Amino acid sequence: MATGPATALAPPALGDVRAARAFIASHPEVDVLIVPVGGGSGAAGASIAATASDRRIEVIGVQSEGASAAPTAAAWKLRERLRGKRVALWVSGANATAASIEAALAAGPFVA
Repeated sequence: MATGPATALAPPALGDVRAARAFIASHPEVDVLIVPVGGGSGAAGASIAATASDRRIEVIGVQSEGASAAPTAAAWKLRERLRGKRVALWVSGANATAASIEAALAAGPFVA
């Protein structure tokens, strides 16, 4: 049987690691990844994937409490600290539809 950090994770967490690794690999411009912390598997997966990557990526976890907008709100709150960095928001949840995310971004401070 294989041993190591990944073997101790539940299967959903392994899926989160794979998803985060794929995202990081396809977005080499990202410096910071802001992720929701619900059950913890997504944040853990993003942290593992960022640590395993060949570049330095800061992962910021925010308590989501069921609100898919938590990463967006955190980015707004941390905007001075994040200035000049390339930031990705990991938005998930049943209330995270493409339309709701587009509306939030259009209404918020992120529109140039």
